[in-house]
Amino acid sequence: MEMRRVPENPFYMDIYIGYRGMLKGGEKMKEVTLKIEGMNCRSCVKKIEGVLEEIGVEGQVNFEQATIDVKFDEAKLEISNIQESIQAKGYKTTV
Repeated sequence: MEMRRVPENPFYMDIYIGYRGMLKGGEKMKEVTLKIEGMNCRSCVKKIEGVLEEIGVEGQVNFEQATIDVKFDEAKLEISNIQESIQAKGYKTTV
């Protein structure tokens, strides 16, 4: 999404050119909930969040339900890539 300022406007309101919904830059974002096995403490949550940050995935870990909601760009990653990254840290994931 491109944003331009319009100086003719006395309030300098932002004008959005090429609005593409709520997606950043036209990305096709997909949301998936994964079940996680082996998460025993809050430190595990931090470790999993760190993995997501490393691979550029948005995610919310729910310790009580042993799940993680992930949002990712399908053009750049597949869910299997995310699962492999989490599993490399010792946690089993299922869709």
